[in-house]
Amino acid sequence: MVVEIPFGVIAEIILKLGTTAIQRIGDAIGVAKQLNELELKLDIMNGLLVDAEEKQVKNHAVQAWLRMVKDVAYDLDDLLDQFEIHQLQGGGGGVARKVSAFLSSNNKYVFSFKMSEKVKKIKKEVDQIVIQTPGMLNRIPCRRELERSGRETHSFVFTPKVVERNKDKEEMIERLVSVHNKESFSMAAIVGIGGMGKTTLAQLVYNDPKVVEYFELKMWVYVSDLFDVKLLAKNILQSISKVNAEKLNLEGLKNHLHEELREKRCLVVLDDVWNDDVQKWDQLKSLLMAVKKGIMALFESIALPKGRFLEIGKEVVSKCLGVPLLIITLATILGSKTKESEWLSIRDSKNLLSIGGQNHCALSILKISYNNLPIYLKQCFTYCALFPKNYKFDKKSLVQMWLAQGYIQPLDEDLGDRYFEELLSRSMLAVFEKDAYDNILSYTMHDFVHDLACTVMGSEVLILEDNMREISSQVRHVSFFKSMNLKWKALKVKQVRTFLSFPIFYNYEDDLIQRIKSLNFKRLRVLSLNGCKRQRLAISFEKLCHLRYLDLSYNDFEKLPESITKLKSLQTLRVVGCEHLKEFREDTRKLISLRHLENHGCPRLSHMPCGIGELTMLRSLPVFVVGNGKKVGRLSELKWLNDLRGELSIVNLENVNVRGGAAAAKQESGEANLRAKQHIQFLRLEWWKRDGEGEAMWDESESVLEGLHPPPNLEGLCIKGYGGWRFPNWMSTSSLRNLAAVNLEGCSRCQTLPCFDRFLFLKHMELSDLKKVDYIVDHHSSNDTTLFPALQKLSLFGMQNLKGLWRMNSPTNPRPPSFPHLSQLKLRHCPDLASLPLPPTPRLSQLEIGCCDRLASLELHSCPRLSKLQIYECPSLRNCYRLASLRLHSSPRLSILDISFCLKLKFLLLPPTPILSSLKIFHCPELTSIQLSASLHSVKTLLLKGLREEVRRQVMSFINASAEFVSID
Repeated sequence: MVVEIPFGVIAEIILKLGTTAIQRIGDAIGVAKQLNELELKLDIMNGLLVDAEEKQVKNHAVQAWLRMVKDVAYDLDDLLDQFEIHQLQGGGGGVARKVSAFLSSNNKYVFSFKMSEKVKKIKKEVDQIVIQTPGMLNRIPCRRELERSGRETHSFVFTPKVVERNKDKEEMIERLVSVHNKESFSMAAIVGIGGMGKTTLAQLVYNDPKVVEYFELKMWVYVSDLFDVKLLAKNILQSISKVNAEKLNLEGLKNHLHEELREKRCLVVLDDVWNDDVQKWDQLKSLLMAVKKGIMALFESIALPKGRFLEIGKEVVSKCLGVPLLIITLATILGSKTKESEWLSIRDSKNLLSIGGQNHCALSILKISYNNLPIYLKQCFTYCALFPKNYKFDKKSLVQMWLAQGYIQPLDEDLGDRYFEELLSRSMLAVFEKDAYDNILSYTMHDFVHDLACTVMGSEVLILEDNMREISSQVRHVSFFKSMNLKWKALKVKQVRTFLSFPIFYNYEDDLIQRIKSLNFKRLRVLSLNGCKRQRLAISFEKLCHLRYLDLSYNDFEKLPESITKLKSLQTLRVVGCEHLKEFREDTRKLISLRHLENHGCPRLSHMPCGIGELTMLRSLPVFVVGNGKKVGRLSELKWLNDLRGELSIVNLENVNVRGGAAAAKQESGEANLRAKQHIQFLRLEWWKRDGEGEAMWDESESVLEGLHPPPNLEGLCIKGYGGWRFPNWMSTSSLRNLAAVNLEGCSRCQTLPCFDRFLFLKHMELSDLKKVDYIVDHHSSNDTTLFPALQKLSLFGMQNLKGLWRMNSPTNPRPPSFPHLSQLKLRHCPDLASLPLPPTPRLSQLEIGCCDRLASLELHSCPRLSKLQIYECPSLRNCYRLASLRLHSSPRLSILDISFCLKLKFLLLPPTPILSSLKIFHCPELTSIQLSASLHSVKTLLLKGLREEVRRQVMSFINASAEFVSID
């Protein structure tokens, strides 16, 4: 089992040992010399770690040496952490003052003695490691044995001067031709020392008549030292096409190459190649592979499955990441199995890498991906072994855990995000779920990749299981996610740095908190007690002095334990979904290292604590609750929190002091200093009107909103419950130039909207319960040809007075504007909307209309991408009861058509819809004519209710008998 090296932790230790604070502490307790020697020796050892990591696979002595380095590094990390904690407890002032504060007469002798003894012990261990340093760890210079030729080559060869190479040439030609008959993409290499004739042999093959006849396209590209994927792609494209490739990006190059190479036999010769970077080869391959052979066909050709075995085989293949060797390995194993139970056993195996005699080969392939990770990514990747298979990762919380473990150096969330994205680009992680706006919600890790992480981590990670009795002393990270019969006494391992629980998979035992408390994990960096559903957490958190990440989400307590405020090193505190939480501790300001306070989903939270504005390192504060009364945090607490990023919601804005008039209200809201928070991407501003409050208080909300001027690069804005008559001047293109999403809800007194149609990057807009707005665009003239140049999704709900999407100010030339990128339009509860003249919307794919009582006609012009049309039931309002005719013109992509409770609908024109799969028509009693342009042979689901008999017969005559679900009354 390989030893994973904590490069980040060691780098942080070396950095700490060189700081003034640690040096002064060393002087104060008499170990300055030992600390200096530790810094020097660790720096030397750090220089050997990369070589050692490569050699440990074949050298057990190196592996043992690395284990000793790792153990002493963690011990020293804990020791220096204690130094820092005591320094933080010293309060304000300079370094000298803090050092003298924690070395006061009350603790000087005890602390000095304990710390000096620990330093001397660690120093002795480091000395022993240096003595045992294997000689093979000396750096070996990485030099290429060959000098690069430095000359560009071409495909022509002067044959009379060529030494006889017919045998080699024929073997290479046969390999190229025969392999290409079976595979859509293959590679062949000619390897040898300089002057051996590699280029000449390639030229002979390239110009051979058999090759010329077999391949439709041939390309010769000289590479040399610089293996630049983009440059190579340009050279290849320019050799087969007249396209000007100079200004194309990689996506453009890929598209042109695939267009030129599709369904063609192609030969590409790359001459004078020195690249051994697997990732660059993969990038080039992806640009050239216009056709890829199906992986299931590869599996079937080896395992020869039939019937039920074929279905099991498909499930096994889905776990293989598309890696041919993994497919071949498992297919070969399954091909020798004749019983279904044996196939099922392999399909359900927890670790597919451990199956059969060929597991070493499969593991070796995956290990290539791991071995080629940069050293800073390896520990981030293997930490994921703690999570159960198929777990949905939250990017933000995982990066916070990496930070807590010291894997990200320097301490920087943006750097952690880049690490995450790099793992994603290398397929170590995968996107799992997106929201309606295409934002990524969660990620996952493929089963095979998870197995690899577990294999690399070995005994350092422990996933608790039933009846586990023996636990390795090397365990540092623990997780459990199912109810178990665990021998808790066996878990008393002092050096545990992570304890994670996953309540989504099981119900907590009643005494879990007490059991965790008894384990006394004093070295914890990460602790999750997510979902305990406890009203009280009886844990002395002050004993967990090293804790950086604490997750108490989904618990039932009303107030946090007081001991939490003593965690001077705490970086992340999560209380997500704590629905009973009413307030934070008054001395929350003592959490001086806090960077993330995740508090969304706490509806009973009444206010923020006074002094929270002193935590200027905060980067995450999703919800700021404006309190009412004394000893509560006001909006001014936000003034200096300018490093906040991501999402910020300011709720209960009705509690802003408006009794002093408009000027006082604007001044208080302006003290939030939102304009200076350049990293905020999404801002939510929310009011709640309490019973008994007069209109005067709501009039002042205009001043409050005016003072909450957001930063100019804001991407998303939501305003809810706003009681003003107008929106502020900063809601303009000049102030919010990057705005991409707008949500206005319950702004019931506003009559006109800002000029959202002129926002160049606005993609999503949702308006609901704006009862006095009659037009979305109130200034349109015939000279305006385009509205909302980037808008993709428009949702209008509860618009009681809405009469149309735009007001036409030039009746003599009522030319409708265009919505060039609109793909989704939803209208619900718009009772005053009489007509909906939709202009050409070439990208419209979904149209949903409901509860529009006065809508009398709907005609859709050319909608070539329309795939879903719903005009559906709302029983209490009898939606769309005046709709008399519905005409659909060219809609070749329509797949879902749903029309319900259109009581006056008489005529329906349906154009050719070759892929219509679902047709539902409910309770349209006046419908007498349906014009269908072609057979509805693709319909799989048909529901007809509340229609005239002749209409039902008319529809059924066009339906294919193979429809899967038909319901007719």
